[in-house]
Amino acid sequence: MNTEDHRPVDDLEDLLASLPTEHRSSDGVPGATPPWSFLPPPFDPRVVRPLSDAVPARITNIDVLANTIENVHQEVRKRDVLDGTELSRAELVGSGAFFLPPEWEQAWSDGADVLRPDGSNGVLLVLARRGYGATTFARQLMVRHASTESTLLDLEVDWVHPSTGRLPLSAGHTYLLELKDPESDRLDRDFLDRLSTFAERLCDARSRLVVTVTDEIWVGHHGWHGPGVKTVYLSAPPNAQRLVEHHLSARSLAPLIKYVRSANARASIQGRDAVEAMRCVEMVVRQWAAHRRRPASAENDGMMGPGDRPVRIEHLSSPTTPPDGLQTQIELALADWRDHFDLLFNDPARSPAGKDSPLSLSDRCLLLALAVHGVAPASVIGEDAHALEAAIEAASGGPQATGAPTVGTIFAGRGLRPRLLALSAEVDPQDRVTFDRPGYSEAVLAYVWDNFPSFRSVLLTWLVSLPVRPRINSDPSPQALAGLVLRHRTSQDLDALKDLALQADRAPLLVAVTEGALKDDHMRRTTWKSLLRWAKQATQVRVVVVDVCRGVLLDGNSTQSACRLAMTRLRNLVQTEDHTIRTAVLDIFDVLAARPDMRPILVREVGNWLVRDWPASAGRLCLLALMRCEDAGTPWLLSPSSPLSEVHLRIGLEELFGDLAESPETVTRAASWLRHAAAHHVVTDIVLDCLASTLRGHSQAQAAMALYQAVRGTTLPDGSRVGDHLFDRISRPANSSTPLPLQVDRHTASVGPLSK
Repeated sequence: MNTEDHRPVDDLEDLLASLPTEHRSSDGVPGATPPWSFLPPPFDPRVVRPLSDAVPARITNIDVLANTIENVHQEVRKRDVLDGTELSRAELVGSGAFFLPPEWEQAWSDGADVLRPDGSNGVLLVLARRGYGATTFARQLMVRHASTESTLLDLEVDWVHPSTGRLPLSAGHTYLLELKDPESDRLDRDFLDRLSTFAERLCDARSRLVVTVTDEIWVGHHGWHGPGVKTVYLSAPPNAQRLVEHHLSARSLAPLIKYVRSANARASIQGRDAVEAMRCVEMVVRQWAAHRRRPASAENDGMMGPGDRPVRIEHLSSPTTPPDGLQTQIELALADWRDHFDLLFNDPARSPAGKDSPLSLSDRCLLLALAVHGVAPASVIGEDAHALEAAIEAASGGPQATGAPTVGTIFAGRGLRPRLLALSAEVDPQDRVTFDRPGYSEAVLAYVWDNFPSFRSVLLTWLVSLPVRPRINSDPSPQALAGLVLRHRTSQDLDALKDLALQADRAPLLVAVTEGALKDDHMRRTTWKSLLRWAKQATQVRVVVVDVCRGVLLDGNSTQSACRLAMTRLRNLVQTEDHTIRTAVLDIFDVLAARPDMRPILVREVGNWLVRDWPASAGRLCLLALMRCEDAGTPWLLSPSSPLSEVHLRIGLEELFGDLAESPETVTRAASWLRHAAAHHVVTDIVLDCLASTLRGHSQAQAAMALYQAVRGTTLPDGSRVGDHLFDRISRPANSSTPLPLQVDRHTASVGPLSK
């Protein structure tokens, strides 16, 4: 919802000056009507400040004053509150992925008491560390214990700091507010105290608010209590082993449970939080998918491809593992490699030589290049490893800051093949390298990311700069960057990638990584919030937002919630004068309009504009897109199946024709209506009646002339020109017995005769 237009009421005199004229008196005489020349312009609820020529007057009816003040307050509040996405009870309950762990039973019971319709608390605070599953706890609690008549809304935060004035308050709602961002969600005592007052109003409205707060944001408020606010603590995450097994069963993969019950697998899963346990589930599923592909690949070409090579048993910590290829793959993928990496990335001067002795700088770069590529020609891996080493030297300001290691330095060392073999890579006779160690590549990148913070910017820059090699179908950067961005699930890492990618002119790479982040359950909210900020930045950043939203809206697997969030970003984007962005967004809407299943999204946006009086930019574009739709040869908006009433359609068309500078496509698309209808008398009559009623009046003269010129060569079957028929209907004189033309009030959709 737009918040840019909100301007607070300064004082009572300003408010009185902005009241509609029917609630005022003139010169203190009740009921007297001021002269027409002194009436202020019509009241616009989007502008609470009075216009410069508004004349204040005394209020003679205090009930009218109180009622109007309340209406203005509600209007301003509705425009300034957080927007939200409705949660689907059926999806959350029917997924079968949730179970109530013993660690949550007390908090669950206390939370259920808060959500009871007759409960005395209006706000539930859920405190937990990151990764403990607070979001899952809150959502499942709401769908299972909130009133069945209550609407569940997941609020979307777009504030600089928390404010109870931005929280919505409607009867019969249960809201979810998640505070996780240390920068914008930091709490203060004033917010918490006001939350107690807000809790009372929630109870009066038969509504509730559930707030999840991370421990880093709750610092400094331990021990706080407020009336109407109940606080529960998630002191531990669900048992990781049980969580993994439960989710495998929920995905109809119960046969895989036996593979995660081995001693090695249990040791790797034990002690992980909820987020890490879910990553274990994804690892197991990926290994299962790879295992199923191997026989088919071998049968198809008779050769072993990158995914067909056997996993090395010697990489396991236990020699007693059953000789099952899938079992080995899963255990390797789940393994904790940190002790191994502690040796490889140790100081060479302080570590004794051994099997896992510390790697030199060149070999560390080679290992990272292997981890990123997985499978590639040896020359490509060596080239990218050298590029990383040069980047490190440049960032260090050393003697090689101006270029890569010298040829002499390289030739004096070991050759590329023995170095690759020493890192457990396989090199075939054609020098094609395969680094097939399940879970190892992701683990080494994560280890370097976690243990060398000062190296992160160099690593990101190197990954962004890796060239796309179409000849060998190699573009390893998106997957590696996505893993790093998802590592700590912070907006800072995504913002850092944004700056580097755009500086390197690799916007498609940023789009790909961002789309991947949106598919991650634990990074999705942070990514949408980042896109909301990016929509207000430079044009090249906004283009990325457009491309990401296009991908979401055109993806048939996107949820309704994701589509609504994408539309919110596009709505923010088109509220500027950037014509490049406007054209790109209209192209998206045109594609959506061509798909009947996606038209309701556009219709909803038009309704937000015409009925709810939201900012017009997005609504205009959606209406323009819908003008291209047809239904059995008739413009869809004029057909019996049109979702817009005749009144609202006329309002919208009047707005489009009334500002052709803002919507220049209006004439072209209206002309298309007339051209396609010219062969059908009935359709032509419908279109002419609609356009003629819209274009009557001096304010539409320019638009009418432009449309006439656009259809100048279009004729009906009898040879008459469509433009002549249009002007005949527009200029048809009204006699004394003809009712006055109708004027539509766009805010109330009421109909009344035009004033003289």
